[in-house]
Amino acid sequence: MSQTKARKKPGVVRCFEGIAEFFTSTVKAFVEGDIFVKLSALLCGTSCFAHKQYLKGFFICLIQAAIMFVFPTFFFPYMSKLSTLGTVQQKRVFNPETMKNEFNDYDNSFLILLFGVLGVVLLITAVILWMRNLRNAREVELTAKSGKHVNTFRDDLNDALDKKFHRTLLTLPVLGVVLFTIIPLIVMILIGFTNYDRNHLPPSKLFTWVGLDNFSKLTVRLCVHARTGVDARLGGAGDVHLLYRRHPDGDVHQQPQHEGQEVLAYLLHGRDGGAAVRVAAAGSQLLC
Repeated sequence: MSQTKARKKPGVVRCFEGIAEFFTSTVKAFVEGDIFVKLSALLCGTSCFAHKQYLKGFFICLIQAAIMFVFPTFFFPYMSKLSTLGTVQQKRVFNPETMKNEFNDYDNSFLILLFGVLGVVLLITAVILWMRNLRNAREVELTAKSGKHVNTFRDDLNDALDKKFHRTLLTLPVLGVVLFTIIPLIVMILIGFTNYDRNHLPPSKLFTWVGLDNFSKLTVRLCVHARTGVDARLGGAGDVHLLYRRHPDGDVHQQPQHEGQEVLAYLLHGRDGGAAVRVAAAGSQLLC
């Protein structure tokens, strides 16, 4: 018993093994399946129609049609702009037909990020459902060949309310957690890798990706304050203009520019002097 526990694989390893098994079994189902299983890769629900599961096949085809309609018309325009988060800024243009100033067809960086992430999540979900459909088609084929009873739509509905009721009960809560917790959390994390601030507020302004620049600036600022007592605000490019030292009495006094530059140059590069102090990791500089 102790040897069994000792040899038990870590959860992460078992998770990746389960994912690999899911992919390999899907490929195996497609290769070894009959013509209806293979056709299910193009038109989901074909295998259901072949085994007289007409209502189930109809709903599967309806879901496929909805996904194929929604993605190109709604999600793909946002997903295609995820790399830049938009390039067209909001501005008023004169419309000679209405003789009024109207807003142009501008990009909203926040909506691009939000619906782009949502589109990626739904696309991954659609791929998983498509692979699951192939596996189910193969299982139905093997069940029919063995002479066993193939469930009708009513049988599947009864199972959803009986044997698989735990799945039915958890569907809506899990969906709510994904839509209202996980996806917003992902969006908020991704915003940390952009230049979103009060100067880049959508819809009037655009923001874009800056990578790890924000985190490198924050790290340098904390290091500077911890080791020198100097408060510095970090900008994207430029020289060190003004630095401030917070005294124990609570007052804030301006640090002489040349002194601040020498302190920061020594702190960041291990040497004195330098009119401009650049942070090599992010190409950033310290500004007031």
